Amino acid sequence: MKLHNAINRTVLTFLFFTFSFALLSFDTKGKQLPAGNTYIDFISNSGEGDLPDWALLSPEDGYEGVRTNEFYKYLKTLSNVPDRKDVIVAVIDSGFDIDHPDLKDNIWINEKEINGVENIDDDNNGYVDDFHGWNFLGDSKALPLEATREYFRLKRLNTPETDPYFIKVKETYEDKKDENTSTLTGISETLNEYVNAENVLKEKILRRILKS
Repeated sequence: MKLHNAINRTVLTFLFFTFSFALLSFDTKGKQLPAGNTYIDFISNSGEGDLPDWALLSPEDGYEGVRTNEFYKYLKTLSNVPDRKDVIVAVIDSGFDIDHPDLKDNIWINEKEINGVENIDDDNNGYVDDFHGWNFLGDSKALPLEATREYFRLKRLNTPETDPYFIKVKETYEDKKDENTSTLTGISETLNEYVNAENVLKEKILRRILKS
């Protein structure tokens, strides 16, 4: 049983990270990405020199970045930067469980929002009730790759399938889908072999116990 649980945990963990990009569905409530964005530039400029560090840029630059460069410029305009003894770490990733026992007592709290009015942007940063941060992917059913997000964005916009850019995005999406579907099939077959082997061992051990 322990072997079975350990194998299942390992395989499920691998599957989670492998298939977290939601090949089949994606839904957001936020604004739609502009026609010119990082994935467009990635496909059109691939192999044509260094790409801009889009993760540091902002939507105003035409990239869905995190405004790092903009923030640094803002800090330079401050005459007196607040001095804090506490270190606040921003996690820019797939998210985490804020109720986890090891984290819940150390999660950053947006005091203005927590002590403000519900459904009101109390700190005027453009995000309503951002108590502990913000989910920029909206109500996604999973955590998709950019290729997946872009593919479904174009489909929602009813982009003609003959559009050259749509064709490139679709090809990238389908390549990733085929690659990961094959990986899933292989992992599932391996898991079944382990489970069958464990069942055989348990059956033989049971027979020995009954004979003794």
